[in-house]
Amino acid sequence: MEGYRLFWNKDGSVRHEKIFQILFNLAMYFYFKSENISLIWEPKAGRGNVDFRVSATTLYEADIEFKKSENFRIKY
Repeated sequence: MEGYRLFWNKDGSVRHEKIFQILFNLAMYFYFKSENISLIWEPKAGRGNVDFRVSATTLYEADIEFKKSENFRIKY
């Protein structure tokens, strides 16, 4: 299995974060659906768009944002 190749371009650079969003959506969509969990891609939440909103009820919600580690705004 060489699924890790999906994350890098042929020149060794990291692929665009949209690729990670697509892979996450493909991997999680049916699992969340089977568990009656809502997965919404790119909702407007809070101060702006996030990549995904996951919710089971109004009591349980989570926003998911993907950022490449090269992003200068990420703090470790």
